[in-house]
Amino acid sequence: MIGLVSESLKQLLETEMGEGHTISIQPPTAEGSGLSRVNLFAYRLSPNSFLLNRDMVPVPDEPGQAMKPPLGLRVFYLVTAYASSDSALGDAGAHNLLGEAMRIFHENPIIPQDLLVEELRGTSLRITLQMVDPDEVSRVWTALDQPFQLCAIYEVATLDLVGMGRYPVAPTPARTAVTVGTIERSPEVTR
Repeated sequence: MIGLVSESLKQLLETEMGEGHTISIQPPTAEGSGLSRVNLFAYRLSPNSFLLNRDMVPVPDEPGQAMKPPLGLRVFYLVTAYASSDSALGDAGAHNLLGEAMRIFHENPIIPQDLLVEELRGTSLRITLQMVDPDEVSRVWTALDQPFQLCAIYEVATLDLVGMGRYPVAPTPARTAVTVGTIERSPEVTR
């Protein structure tokens, strides 16, 4: 499922940026940087804390069965851009390309249904620009053994990973009977 989110982001960028740009889903490297390329790298997952502690949910088309609620995930992407370096302007082309990708994400905070891969249609994936923690980004680039590159971090939420377990549910009563009556008081009780 996580890969489907990456494919949907790629499809959004490809549709909005048009031809001439490559969108890749891989660890960021300068290899092949002669091409204009935006790179999406899913580098961190965390649970969606707003969706924890949900109740069991009924299984569609299976009466009497329930399942644990889906695991709500947030996927964090390191977004980088590469373009031919210019002797006078340096990496300005890559910076412009990154800005274009950021504009597209800003204008599409929820990925449109027609740009989601088929398996995710009907879900809602929200794209949010994150504040960049310099220490976190530095650790990512160090772990990748790559020189620092201008980047942006985006959170995509919520991806629900549906469990496979099924649990029986007590049947709902078909009919409930209630009898209502009055209580008579004796006349000698006075206040």
